[in-house]
Amino acid sequence: MEKLKKIKELFNTALSSDKFWAVAMLLAVWGAFAPSLNFKELIGDDLFYYNHLLTLEKSIWNIFDPVLGLRTPLTSLSLYADFLLWGKKGFVTGAHFINILLHCGTGILFYILLRSLKWGNERLTPAWAGMAALIFVLHPQRVESVVWLCERKDCLAMFLGLGAFLFFLYDMRKEKISWSAAILLILSCLAKPMWLFFFVPAAMLLWSERRTFQWQLFLKLLSLPIMIFAVFTAFYFSESLPFANNPGMSVPLLFKAETVLHNYGNYFVRTFLPGNLFPLYPYYDPAFDPRWMALVPIILCFVPFFGRRQEFRPAVIYGVIPLLVCFAVMLLPVVGFNRVGNTDFADRYSYLPALFLITGAAFLLKLNIPISSAFGRWFPVMGLLYCGGLFYKTVQYLPVWASNQSVIERCIALKAPNFNSAVSAAVIHFRKGEFDRARKLCEEKLPESSRYPADFNNIIRVFKLSLEGLIHFRQGAPEKGITYLNTIYSSEYSGMVRHFPIDFAQEVFTKGAEYHLKRYGNKKAAANLYLRCSQFFKSHSAVYGPFYAGMSALIEENYAEAVKHFQYACELNPHDPRCVQNLRYAENKLKEQKK
Repeated sequence: MEKLKKIKELFNTALSSDKFWAVAMLLAVWGAFAPSLNFKELIGDDLFYYNHLLTLEKSIWNIFDPVLGLRTPLTSLSLYADFLLWGKKGFVTGAHFINILLHCGTGILFYILLRSLKWGNERLTPAWAGMAALIFVLHPQRVESVVWLCERKDCLAMFLGLGAFLFFLYDMRKEKISWSAAILLILSCLAKPMWLFFFVPAAMLLWSERRTFQWQLFLKLLSLPIMIFAVFTAFYFSESLPFANNPGMSVPLLFKAETVLHNYGNYFVRTFLPGNLFPLYPYYDPAFDPRWMALVPIILCFVPFFGRRQEFRPAVIYGVIPLLVCFAVMLLPVVGFNRVGNTDFADRYSYLPALFLITGAAFLLKLNIPISSAFGRWFPVMGLLYCGGLFYKTVQYLPVWASNQSVIERCIALKAPNFNSAVSAAVIHFRKGEFDRARKLCEEKLPESSRYPADFNNIIRVFKLSLEGLIHFRQGAPEKGITYLNTIYSSEYSGMVRHFPIDFAQEVFTKGAEYHLKRYGNKKAAANLYLRCSQFFKSHSAVYGPFYAGMSALIEENYAEAVKHFQYACELNPHDPRCVQNLRYAENKLKEQKK
């Protein structure tokens, strides 16, 4: 009995130690995510970042160039540091290592934040804070953010943003403007603007701790985060104007509202009950009615009514409501206001908003479960079992992210797969010469539907036309193939090809350019198609803009212009043999022309 008592005392001492939970978290994260160090493949969008890194070898200032339409210079700089540190051969492994390290740091910062927060007179003990932090870092929804290399922006922005929030918390209690928080917040937004609405949780924190609205103090302490929000929002708004006609905008208001509420409900439920996990994001299933999941956020709207009861009022008004507001606001950019469909639900988007739900759950459970009760005594065991279940699900899901093929296979197995993965699977069959399988996959996994926004149906149509046209070229029937491709060229939706795998998308235009040039000698049509390549694909890689502009000038025999464009393309990526070869050809032609 004495030995059991000593063991129990040691266990209780460990549970009440901050160091114990810090070590436990580090071991748990590395135990769950370390297998990703064996993953050697660049997946999906990773390739765009890798190509971007190649341009940094020529000029480090290229970190400010957009990648996939988003300027994330600090993420580019971070990945470039990996590039230099680990070398090209070790880059993927090294980048995985740094992602895991950043996720560990985020877990530690979240634990410190939980230990620092106050809910009235209540604070979380090390055991409660440690359990909540473990749930966050081990949650299988973290896999996408940690293991997908291009989501370095998630890991980096989260780490810096949490650091900013901690600085704000400490300076707020001294009623000081937090310049340290502002600096870290700017850096976080330069990695990814996921903390752009930082001023909202900061305001909710002020409201929760002070329990009164002191507008002058609030305005003083929130002035810097609000200014940062205004500057970044104005910049990103101006950047997004050219893409105002992106697919998914022409949607009935009721349908959009249903989908937005569905996605809110999805994020809320999956934070606590992670069911089926979707790599990337699922495509919208037209047979699925989103309204039942929309009931979750509608039910949460009734939370304020619990504040009418005296015993619940402080917890609801100063705890539950502020955290739900933070959860709702932080998800604003990704639940479907700009686009529609389950495409706006993605596991990686839960990285930040999950913090607020887990924090609220930890405080509510601590306040409502007496330790002296039988349930209270067994609750730590139940919590550890829950963490164990999350750990197991994360380890089981991790291999999905080992390769492009495994991600695509997981997506295609779903009834409504990720659109890009379905397209990629069809393109893989096309490249293998399995044309009938490619057509069948399009029929089964990419159906058109009256429930889709018009632009969604159009992008499906454009892909099917592209696939059919290129299949005819491969089968030796270019006359049939060009009729399909010409339909795309004359369509207002031709720019949608940029949503397809980049090699396939480029072939849609280059194949047509080659045909018009060789078959009809139509230099004007060929040059126009190359020029459109320059416009459509420059957001994928900075090299594509000048390269295809050079091709257009080359065909029109404007060799001086071609040399200028190819020289710039070579500066951006001196390793691209096409750029070098075309530059030499254009230079020789220019010399002949001058003679």
